[in-house]
Formats: sequence, structure tokens, C-alpha cells
Amino acid sequence: MFDSSKKMADLANKNNIKTIHSLFTKSNVQILKNKFDLIIANNVFNHSNDPFDFLIGVKNSLSNNGIFVFEVPYWLDTIKDFRFDQIYHEHVSYFTVKSAKNFLTQAGLNIFKVEKTNYHGGSIRVYSSIKDSTKSNDIEKFIKQEDNLKLFEPNSYQKYMNEINKRKLNIMHKIYSLKKLNKSIVAVGAAAKGNTLLNYYGLNNGLIDYVTDNSEYKKGKYTPLTRIPIESDEYVFSKYNEVYALILSWNLSPILKTKLKTINNNIKFLNLSL
Repeated sequence: MFDSSKKMADLANKNNIKTIHSLFTKSNVQILKNKFDLIIANNVFNHSNDPFDFLIGVKNSLSNNGIFVFEVPYWLDTIKDFRFDQIYHEHVSYFTVKSAKNFLTQAGLNIFKVEKTNYHGGSIRVYSSIKDSTKSNDIEKFIKQEDNLKLFEPNSYQKYMNEINKRKLNIMHKIYSLKKLNKSIVAVGAAAKGNTLLNYYGLNNGLIDYVTDNSEYKKGKYTPLTRIPIESDEYVFSKYNEVYALILSWNLSPILKTKLKTINNNIKFLNLSL
């Protein structure tokens, strides 16, 4: 296994999972002495600074009958559902089935199956191999949907931006109205996508009282630029009789709402899709 985090690599090795502390690149995989029947990259491939170099590393490491499987957020869903907060600098690449197919082909790999998953609000799991395997009919169905949604036409992104601006104005109108009434507003989830949304909307510590997150590495710190204090769910929501919550980690929304209601049954949830 490859992992760019030294702490995670050390932990894996401590548990007898042989792990190399390194980025997965064409040059770095040369230290591997074996070819592999299965290579998996779940929510990793889209973080690579050089996706083509990554794929060459995969191809050079696969056995003749090996399979490469990767999962990434699906760009079609990001656009269709206006989830712009998934667009940030650590996500270097954004994939459609058409772009994935083209990338793999250029690297000498053959896509033969695509599955849709619910992870991250909609992801694709892509299967490929060196040999030209029998292809699923779903591949062309995915590509046809992408063409129908006009994902490859510049005008689609102007419409996308217009809709995002409209939603921003609507949610900001709601938040300013609540603050004029001296209401308390708390954001939930100090994740990367949450910070993208906070900064784009301009939701700083003058509008948001806290961001909650139960990670020991985040509590007691502040959100970047917006400077909102981060504390645990229990610490924050037990402070208020009445409070409004803005869930930033929307992919966990049902679970979070259920949990937060056990802390404070008077929480009112704001809708980011206004």
C-alpha cells in the first residue's frame, strides 16, 4: 500500500499492513518487485497532481490479468446538484465517464465497467484492465447522460454559476434576517468542502457563532480566513435554548441531524439549497 501520510503509513505498518510512505507515481512504483492482480484507489486518483503519470504507474504495476479500480466524485452529480463546495485545490481533477475513458485509453488501459455509488453525494467506481475485456453497456449510457446534460459545453457553466449566485443570495438573506433578530447560528462539519462554502458565501465569525466538529485535531482551532471557533457538537449545542444549524457536511446530513437532536431538540436546520 502507498500512503502520503507518514502517520497513517506508520500505523498501517505497525498493524502488519506493508505500507510505503510515498506518493503513488510512475517513478515511485519502481521499487515494487511484484505485479499485482488488483490495484484500488478510492478517492485518491482525483488528488493526483499528474493523473496520467499515476495511470502509467498503475499500468506498470498490474499483472496481465490485473484490474485497476478507482472511485471518484462524479462530476455530473456535482453539476446537476450544484455542489460547488466539492471544488477545491486538493481535488486536482474532476471526472466524467467520458474523461475517465479517454484518460485510461491514453495510458494503455481499457475501461470495462462503471458503477454509480452514493458516496460524496454521487461517485463513480471505474474498472479497467490492460487486456481488452468485455465492456458493460452502461459505459455508453453514462456518456450519453453527460452529453445530454451538456457537461462539455462552456455555456452550461455560466448557467451553473448563475444558479450558485442565486442560492448564495437566498441563504445570505435568510442568515442576515436571523442575525437581525439576534439568533444564534452554528455550522456543522469543519471539512474542506465546508470551508469552501463558508468562504465563498462570506460566512465569517460575525455571522456564524461556531463550527462544530468532533475531531480532536480540529477542536479548539479556527476555520481558515473566516476565523470561526471550532468546538464539539456537545459543547456547542448544549449552550443554547434556541439555535439554527447549517450542515456543511451534507453527505452525512441524516446521521448528523439525528445525533444533534439528541443533544438539543430545539435545533432548527437551515437549507443550503434555498
